[in-house]
Amino acid sequence: MRLRQKLFAAIIAAMAVMSLLLVLASFMSALEVQAEAVAVERRLMAAAQREFRRVASAGSDAEIAQALSNIREILPAYSWTVAKGDREVPGETVATEGDYSLHRSGRGARVSPTRWLTAILLLVVYGLLLRLVLRPVEDLVAASRVLSSGARPPKVTGEGRIDEMGELITAFNRMAAEVASSREEMERRVEEAVGEREAAQKRLALEQRLSATGKLAAGVAHEIANPLGGMMNAARAVAKEEGLSERGREYLGLVNDGLERVRTIVERMRTFVKPHPSVKSVDIVETVRGALAFARHRMKDESVTLDDDCPKAPVRVSGDAGELQQVFLNLIMNALDAMKEIDPSGRRLGVRVARDGARAIVDISDTGAGMGAEALASAFDLFYSTKDEGGTGLGLAIAHRIVTDHGGDIELESSPGGGTTARVLLPAEREDEGAEAPDDRSPES
Repeated sequence: MRLRQKLFAAIIAAMAVMSLLLVLASFMSALEVQAEAVAVERRLMAAAQREFRRVASAGSDAEIAQALSNIREILPAYSWTVAKGDREVPGETVATEGDYSLHRSGRGARVSPTRWLTAILLLVVYGLLLRLVLRPVEDLVAASRVLSSGARPPKVTGEGRIDEMGELITAFNRMAAEVASSREEMERRVEEAVGEREAAQKRLALEQRLSATGKLAAGVAHEIANPLGGMMNAARAVAKEEGLSERGREYLGLVNDGLERVRTIVERMRTFVKPHPSVKSVDIVETVRGALAFARHRMKDESVTLDDDCPKAPVRVSGDAGELQQVFLNLIMNALDAMKEIDPSGRRLGVRVARDGARAIVDISDTGAGMGAEALASAFDLFYSTKDEGGTGLGLAIAHRIVTDHGGDIELESSPGGGTTARVLLPAEREDEGAEAPDDRSPES
């Protein structure tokens, strides 16, 4: 049973008991005066009959009407009528004289004032309880259900009341707000933790994949290096031989070119077992500008517009300037390669350097064809390349290895037809640390 129903039932029961007590008290009082009341009524009834007979025996209709009025005043509890002749009227015949007869009906119904007061009191008490207790409790129950379902409940009205219910509503609203805020904060933290965990798992998988392939590449490079050197020396010796035909020299030149390309790839593969870089204070703004200087002639030839968003103030990190410049130059060249097939008017290279708290950020973006999800997932794998020709699939893998050796991370954002953005994140030096550190930047930068 609901609280409202229980309270209503209790009020009804209390009012019923109170009414019963009042009725019993009235009944006991009636018993005490009943005998006297009956005797008085009988005397009055006899007097009324005598008066009626006296008037009816010799009086006129007007006198009979006056006598009837007097009788009604004497005994108002009855309904009195006078009939003339044999006309039937409802009620009991009390007296007859000549052509006239006096009749009375039962007592008129009276509603006890006690009952009216009881009903009014019941309605007033119920209305007060409904407004002061029941409705606030129902609002609190409804808000509690909303809160338990995980949503933020509406604010319960009634905080301005200066009673216990007002204090309860105020405390509930404060508690509900704190619970909802805590739940939202926890959900946000869980989402962040899940995102960080997924990102960490992706980085770990990529590191493991690169580590395994790097060891394999280093082993292969080591095995190829010795016979490759012998083959190149042999090719040079044959080229010095006299009597070699023009066709033979042409073929020998192709062999030398191929061996030189193999040597270049082997040297790049060896970078995976290169010792950790020397740590110095490096201004990556200057390093990025140095990488742009190497690519400026190509940008001019291919009508590429540069969007330079590099600050004038230095942004310093600890690392090897030469290796970091190699990373930025590789990303710039990849961006230029990605825009070869689009209209020259739409070729734009964006370079942005910024500091975000404890991190230095370098963004290199292009307006090329972009990459799909599958290409993005394999972009850092060894020997994976989206270039039709000339790509060895080593550039991004080496760049990733250099950045991770510097304690940073490299991210790619791309979509088919939407261009590509390469983001390099590096731990930034404290501003006071960078100011005190010696400026030992590489000449290349």
